[in-house]
Amino acid sequence: MPPHGRRRFAPLTTILAFFFLFTYSASAASAVLGIDLGTEYIKAALVKPGIPLEIVLTKDSKRKETAAVAFKSSRSKKDTTSFPERIYGGDAIAIAPRFPSDVYPNLKPLLGLQYSGSDVVKSYQELHPGLRAVEEKERGTVGFQSPSFDDKDEPFLVEEILAMELKNIRGNAMALAGKGSSIRDAVITIPPFYTAEEKRAVTLAAELAGLRILALISDGLSVGLNYATSRTFPTISSTTATVMKFQGRTVKDIGKYNKTIQEVQVLGTGWDRTLGGDALNELLVDDMITKFVDMSQVKALGADAQQVKGHGRTMAKLWKDAERIRQVLSANTETSSSFEGLFHEDVNFKYKLTRTDFEKLTSAHADRVERPIKQALASAKLSLSDIESIILHGGAVRTPFVQKQLEAIVGSTDKLRTNVNSDEAAVFGAAFKAAGISPSFRVKEIRASDSAGYAVGLKWTAEEKERQQKLFVPTSHIGAEKQVPFKVTDDFTFSLIEQIPSPNGDLIDRPVVKIQTKNMTASVEQLVDKFGCSKGDINTSFAIRLSPIDGLPEVVTGSVSCETTTQKGGVVDGVKDFFGFGSKKGDQEPLKDEKASKSVTSTSEEGAEPTSSPKESKASSTSDAEKANSTEKPKEPKKRTETINVNFSSEAAGIPQPSAEHMQRIKDRLTAFDSSDKSRLKREETLNTLEAFTYKARDLLDDEAFVAASTDKERSQIEEQFKSASEWLYGDGAEATREALKERLDGLHALVDPIQKRKQEASSRPASIKALQEALNQTKAMVSVVKQQREAQLVAEEASSSAAAAEAEAASQTTAAPSSTDDGFADLDDEPVTKPSTTTTAAPKPAPMLSYSEEELKEVTDAQDSVQAWLNEKLVEQEKLGPTDDPVILSSDLTAKSKELNDMVMKLLTKQMKVPPKSKPKPKIKTAKTKSGKKGKPTISPDDILNGMPDASKITDEQISEAIAQQKSKASESKGKAEATGTAGEKSKVAHEELYHHFTESYFTYAPDEKPSPVDHDIHFRPGIGPSGEDTYTPRTLIYDLKGGFGSLRRNGGLYEDESVPNDDGVWSGRTILQTSLPIPPSSYTAALNAGTSTPPQLTTSTVRYWSDFSRVFYHPRSIVQINDYELASSILPFENWDNGEELFRRLDSHGGDDSGEGIIDRDVRRWAEECDHMQGVQVLTGADDAWGGFAGRYVEALRDEMGKQAIWAWGIEEEKGHDSRAKQLLRTINAAKSTYEISSQASMYIPLSIPATTLPSYLQLERRSQWHTSGLLSMALESITLPSRLRPGVRKRGLLDDMEAALNVNGNQRIASLQCSIPDATTSDSQSANLSLADGDRRVPGSNTSEELHGEDSAREANARFDMNFSCGEVSPSGFGPVHDRAREHVFGRVECSRDHKEPLPETNGVEDDGIVRKRRRLAGVPIIERYRSSLQYPLIDSFPTIVSQPSNVPNTIAVHTSLSTTSRVSDCVKAFQIVVSRMASLHEREELFNGLGEISEAYEEGWNSGSDDDSDD
Repeated sequence: MPPHGRRRFAPLTTILAFFFLFTYSASAASAVLGIDLGTEYIKAALVKPGIPLEIVLTKDSKRKETAAVAFKSSRSKKDTTSFPERIYGGDAIAIAPRFPSDVYPNLKPLLGLQYSGSDVVKSYQELHPGLRAVEEKERGTVGFQSPSFDDKDEPFLVEEILAMELKNIRGNAMALAGKGSSIRDAVITIPPFYTAEEKRAVTLAAELAGLRILALISDGLSVGLNYATSRTFPTISSTTATVMKFQGRTVKDIGKYNKTIQEVQVLGTGWDRTLGGDALNELLVDDMITKFVDMSQVKALGADAQQVKGHGRTMAKLWKDAERIRQVLSANTETSSSFEGLFHEDVNFKYKLTRTDFEKLTSAHADRVERPIKQALASAKLSLSDIESIILHGGAVRTPFVQKQLEAIVGSTDKLRTNVNSDEAAVFGAAFKAAGISPSFRVKEIRASDSAGYAVGLKWTAEEKERQQKLFVPTSHIGAEKQVPFKVTDDFTFSLIEQIPSPNGDLIDRPVVKIQTKNMTASVEQLVDKFGCSKGDINTSFAIRLSPIDGLPEVVTGSVSCETTTQKGGVVDGVKDFFGFGSKKGDQEPLKDEKASKSVTSTSEEGAEPTSSPKESKASSTSDAEKANSTEKPKEPKKRTETINVNFSSEAAGIPQPSAEHMQRIKDRLTAFDSSDKSRLKREETLNTLEAFTYKARDLLDDEAFVAASTDKERSQIEEQFKSASEWLYGDGAEATREALKERLDGLHALVDPIQKRKQEASSRPASIKALQEALNQTKAMVSVVKQQREAQLVAEEASSSAAAAEAEAASQTTAAPSSTDDGFADLDDEPVTKPSTTTTAAPKPAPMLSYSEEELKEVTDAQDSVQAWLNEKLVEQEKLGPTDDPVILSSDLTAKSKELNDMVMKLLTKQMKVPPKSKPKPKIKTAKTKSGKKGKPTISPDDILNGMPDASKITDEQISEAIAQQKSKASESKGKAEATGTAGEKSKVAHEELYHHFTESYFTYAPDEKPSPVDHDIHFRPGIGPSGEDTYTPRTLIYDLKGGFGSLRRNGGLYEDESVPNDDGVWSGRTILQTSLPIPPSSYTAALNAGTSTPPQLTTSTVRYWSDFSRVFYHPRSIVQINDYELASSILPFENWDNGEELFRRLDSHGGDDSGEGIIDRDVRRWAEECDHMQGVQVLTGADDAWGGFAGRYVEALRDEMGKQAIWAWGIEEEKGHDSRAKQLLRTINAAKSTYEISSQASMYIPLSIPATTLPSYLQLERRSQWHTSGLLSMALESITLPSRLRPGVRKRGLLDDMEAALNVNGNQRIASLQCSIPDATTSDSQSANLSLADGDRRVPGSNTSEELHGEDSAREANARFDMNFSCGEVSPSGFGPVHDRAREHVFGRVECSRDHKEPLPETNGVEDDGIVRKRRRLAGVPIIERYRSSLQYPLIDSFPTIVSQPSNVPNTIAVHTSLSTTSRVSDCVKAFQIVVSRMASLHEREELFNGLGEISEAYEEGWNSGSDDDSDD
């Protein structure tokens, strides 16, 4: 067989190639925050492209932050410029007993309150006596005087301290979002009882924190939103315990269509301001104080309860433990706490409390639980029987007595629901609301309507009387708007008020905003003077609404108007009449010509008079006009409303906002805090670096390589300086400035860095010199090849010139014989017509074009000589130096010289590829059309055969027919026994397929006397016709990749030369501009293959950029499918999220990838499948932890629908996650979990693949960051384990995909297998080598050998241990977050082994006993089902395979490989690790389904599990 199309083949045959480059997007992206502002804790959730509804973790990786901030002054008394260190959350509470006067917890109840006359402020001071609360002079609100600042400094506002906490939350969110992200927009939850002052205080704090409030949402509605995100409600409404209405509603959509949306409406609210976790903690503190003062030691001190409550440190300790005690009692019946040195250094106190005693303390509070429920029901005008369920949320609902009281109120536990996350439901709802408001996101359409909470009215004075009007009730929806009329015609002032219930039930009017009109008087006078309105008829109205942002009442517009009457036919109408544009009624009739008049007359109704002649019409015109005037009716008056907008000013009533100067001072102080924190952080980093460097010096002085590169004097100096620095660090350096620390660090680096450089250069120099010498040798070889080509071209040129001269001389001797014809036109001057003679001469063939010029060759030669001379000179100089001297030849210089030579060689190779090729007849693949007009299979036309034959003019019809028959025969022979292969994008994944095809192609045999390969290449390759009509083979594969992912590979697969842009005749006929990107140059390896070099340059990790850089095969044009929706390595639209891949497939499948409108399967797969008569199945190779997993999930689902029970094997590749950020690791883990769940449910077998995270065997030299290296290792294992499916029948023991699947899927629902591999040492003895895999034959079947049967499981474990590489779910779960698996407890269900070594293969088996019976016996006995294959065909080490294996082999350029696929209980552990991450990190709408689905998969791999689906299948 002649050589096929080329020598390049890719890794996996019928696999779906989904590969894309993993890059981190650092571009600024829109992001929004949802913040649950609680009294004790603050929680936040982030929504960002690629991060859907993710909880913002604290710096300690906690999911909620304690609502506290502390100021910790510097230890250095000398430092008077820096601000104190700010400590947040639990760390702040931890230091409260030491610094009670500078820790500010639970500030939320103080928002919007006046300092004087407030019981809440008084209670807060009693609970935190260490804090110094003062009255802020400008506004009268609460402030705190910090002891870390001077008493003359302004006190800290509550809003200012809360802004610090919010800014800390924002900083954590920005860290989660990633570099370059900006977060400014937020939705914050508030209680429904918040008044205008409290809402404004929250808004002020957010503004100081750099946040823009999108909306303030009540925490109840926020929980309802979260509840509705994962549910769909019927169009009939229902109410829940939070007195919210959830319903589906049909509304008008775009055009004539309708759509159903979800609605959440708050119908009523109720509350108790002081009933919460703090109130219960206060009870515990009072009880502890009571028991404490009863101690004899305390009595001896003469201390009473009031003295203890006034002691700051004591109260801080008790308050800190009270929270812990309450939480412990929620799950335990009793608890205790111990305090040392409480109130006095000699007094120790132990407090013990049972749940029963705690419930007695809270008995009065238990009765208050029912009050808010009744209040909410009354507000909604509902009864308890109307409630469907009560949803519990908030931390205090876990308290047992609260749950008991709720059960007593409801009367049953059936209505109590815990199906929302009580801690995080509110923050998730707020984040969903933020995403819905932001224009950057599109979320499920849920219309949420909050309630006002309080009644809203207005007050104004008219006719010296104060008037009041109610506008909104407490249940009015936020965003509602009303037009309010006033009987006022002069400028006036009115106020919008809230009616706040007092403790005794009375309503107190609190002004919210004061409105002053500006131009009302002038506007009324204008209506009177200009339009003649009377003041009594003038209407004044204002549009007032509840703001959709904060729910406060606001005035939208105001206007004065009156209705006026005008006569028709004014000045404008007169001008219209003059120019003939007036009314067509009366005397202004349209002109009619004579023809028109006759036409009208002939069709007029009975009683109409005929039209007069022109003369008559002219004579009677005067009388007609008079008649018209005499009969004209008086014009009706026209009514019109004149409106003038009223300007007004708004001023917030109640507590005034800080002045502009005050706001600037606050912002300046917060900025100074931030700067101080950054400086402190940088100083600590420098201090830690210096301290670590001093420890590193000790290790360096013991390092042999470092000692060899340094002198005794240098080491002594280093030891002395580092000892001095270490002593200084623990002395004066502990409080030194960053500049002083950096100076010390730079001095130490100046001593160590030169020696380190010598050490590194001594280590890397030999390899760099070797690389440069290889580059020089390659350049020499290239120059030699170029010279040979030039000589051959010059000889051809001389021969061509001689032939041309001879032909020219022959042509000059041949004369043309003119002939003319005399006829009747002989007198006309015609051009002479000549007939050519019978002698014809062929046109001389052009001389071959020279690819390289003499100048180019000289340039390369000079560069080579220059580099060689430089290297020789430097090597001589370097040899004169000792190991302690600074090197004169650096690795960087050597690398630069190597690159210079490689670039010049690359330039020459690229130039040859750009030389226009000789025009050849190209084969045309024609597509036959069926009667229905659809495209059928490709057909071969006679033109295709003629174009491939020399001198086609001499071919007869019989020869043509014979050639067509031969082509059809070859095509039919190639059918059958095939697997289809598809691969999906990204360079690492496609690289596996590329190398896979390389190895498969290496089994081809060409020489007639060569021994036939045991591999049937027709399984993975299809026959075809090359560019010159020769036979060729291309892989049966489909490769999907992103735009730019194919590298230098041409879109036609490189097999055909036509790269012209197809003519696209569209509807646009105007001027078009074609923009093309520069082609990616091929690698030196590929360029050498294109140039016909027999020994291409060796591949290195630096020269491999794309998988096409080491490609050795040609692809059929239909194999290459580029997806243009996403671009490789895009930072704007990264292809990272699983859902993006799923949506991409659905879009391409529903609309078609081209103009045909066909789905993906019909367009891409069907043609390949129809070429196979007996298809084993389809293999799919895809990325599993990125968007390609979503694409493959839907692709496999479509394949299953199309192919029924056909075998579909999927290989899911997961990248190493160690170098990614935590957010990226979590995203990849969630993606991998989705792929495992979705693909394994549709595929016959799913095998996850990843490089083991643990230490690899010593015979491997693998660069983990090189995708060429990792793909080579995985392809070796993958190609070896699937080798039995490609063997020729009758020669070896074959194993079709169905056979291997039967051995693996033991219980009928075990579709996930793990891949193991090992490379045995060829120097091992035969007996030892035999132990590397299980012995031939298995006598552990019941009834065969009892002793071996008992040890069957142990033998399987031992066999498993002999494979030293596990590519699927190794010692650590794929997510990286699961526990280490206990190999000793691993149970093996089924295994397929393939051994490739120099031994004789296993023969074909013709077992007497039915395989199904054997399988059933093994399964019933709990013995692993093991299927073994062996082949003497060792794994080939081709030149495109990376040099990663150093194991010796008995056969040159090959290695022995042992592989296995197994289904074990280890899969259950890995899937459970996925479950852990899913339960915490997956989005709400998919968490439940994904978690439960993974749980079902995990159960299938637990030892002893049986689905029951296969009990009788083998009988």
